[in-house]
Amino acid sequence: MSEEWTEEELDDGIVELIDENGETQRYYHLGTMEHKGENYVFFEPCDEEDDDEGTVMVFRLGDEESDELFPIEDDELLDEVFAEFMAKMEEEEEEEAAE
Repeated sequence: MSEEWTEEELDDGIVELIDENGETQRYYHLGTMEHKGENYVFFEPCDEEDDDEGTVMVFRLGDEESDELFPIEDDELLDEVFAEFMAKMEEEEEEEAAE
């Protein structure tokens, strides 16, 4: 059984994620990217006190008509998606620094 999350976008790139138990948690939306035909979203907890610093949540985005988010259960895929995301983030930072 996969968890289903829905998101509600707030100001400043902050979203509220509502889990399958109806509990709401706030996260910073770090980015969204496509990988092998699927879209993935990346979030960081707003409340660093409860989570380790640098924690990033990665979800597969449901179809275009749905705002459901699904956790990635395959560790190899998760590592692959996260590595690609980090490489793109570093590339963007280098481009910004060069300007």
